Amino acid sequence: MKIQIRRIDKINLYDFVYSILLFFSLMIDENAFLAGKLQGRYVYYMNVIAIAFSIMYIGIKRKKISTIINKQYIHFLCPYIIVFAWSLLIGFIRTEMPIAEVFRSGLYWFAPIILSACAVTIRGYKAIDVTYKVVLINYLCVIIRCIQNNGLGYLFNLRNYFDNYASLLEVHTIGLAVALFLIYYYYEADQKNEHLPTKFWLGTLVMFMCFKKIAIFAFVAIIFIHMFLKVKINIALKSKLKIFIGIVLIASFAYLIAVKYNLIQQLLEIIGINTMTRIETWQELADYYDISPLFLGHGAGFTTYHFKSIGGIYINGHWNTVGDAHNDILKAYIDFGFICFVLFISFFTVGNIRYYIKKRMNKTALLFALLITYTVILMFTDNIIRYDLYLIVLYMIPVVCATNEIHMRGEGK
Repeated sequence: MKIQIRRIDKINLYDFVYSILLFFSLMIDENAFLAGKLQGRYVYYMNVIAIAFSIMYIGIKRKKISTIINKQYIHFLCPYIIVFAWSLLIGFIRTEMPIAEVFRSGLYWFAPIILSACAVTIRGYKAIDVTYKVVLINYLCVIIRCIQNNGLGYLFNLRNYFDNYASLLEVHTIGLAVALFLIYYYYEADQKNEHLPTKFWLGTLVMFMCFKKIAIFAFVAIIFIHMFLKVKINIALKSKLKIFIGIVLIASFAYLIAVKYNLIQQLLEIIGINTMTRIETWQELADYYDISPLFLGHGAGFTTYHFKSIGGIYINGHWNTVGDAHNDILKAYIDFGFICFVLFISFFTVGNIRYYIKKRMNKTALLFALLITYTVILMFTDNIIRYDLYLIVLYMIPVVCATNEIHMRGEGK
């Protein structure tokens, strides 16, 4: 019996269970496996199961819970809690949708972030590599399934990547989140003046095969931004935070105005950009908000509920089912309202970065600034703030970096 226990410890029971649950949660949204067979909410139910297992594991192993980690995750959760409370109030006042939708939206935020906290508490810095390995192994299974369906030659036809609509290789969750790992590994290698590790190049290959254009563009942009910021890290971050949030808010409201008054469709038609039905989806929501400080919002989950309730929209004379708005900026504004939107975006961007600057964690502040900037770029074209993998990794990386930075300074636990 003792020998068996030792073997389980070598494998690490937590890594095994966490990996299995994360692996199958990724499968739920993948065209290669379970897409359409299970509702998306099952992903978050698996998060809850993983959280329950984590809590039991912490109790059985009597793991010491770090106040350093807890404080960071409480800070991350604050804007979501405020938005959730506001949405409940709006939901009771307006009664436009079932209150259950607000709770469901809360689950989409809280479950991944809490699971991220559990994983870091139990596995520390190893949590990032364990999560990354699950992503790579899962995508390897996607590749194998693609070869089974389309043949090996499919992988070597570049046209299948540049025009990959409905391709098995286009995994939204992984395609958008893998760059977070790449930014982290790139940043770590740069800090240590080392060559980029093999795992970085494997992730780069996965990002290309998923070929999420906005993710590739944003990742390349982040590399150039890092080259600029790292020259004078303290001055750059402290002096440019106000400029950063100003740019984000101006861009957000410029976009909201453009959608409201149908300007964005005219602009993109002139440029010749194919938004893959996004324009029509955004225009459907134009009548549900006003550009005014008095706009209170409809409550978290409203936009998703709206599309679910109407069943779909007409695009070029054809009825199309729409699951989401593919734009977190638009969704957040309609759901949260003017004031809550400004507060949320400000806290999510500058608030998170300033938190680490005040703690004198400049390395973590710069890394998180890169992750946040990448995220903001994606928010204009996708709905990433509800992806569990994205939220797990987005908050896992800075906490690990900050914890290491604190320990390097020899400060308390």
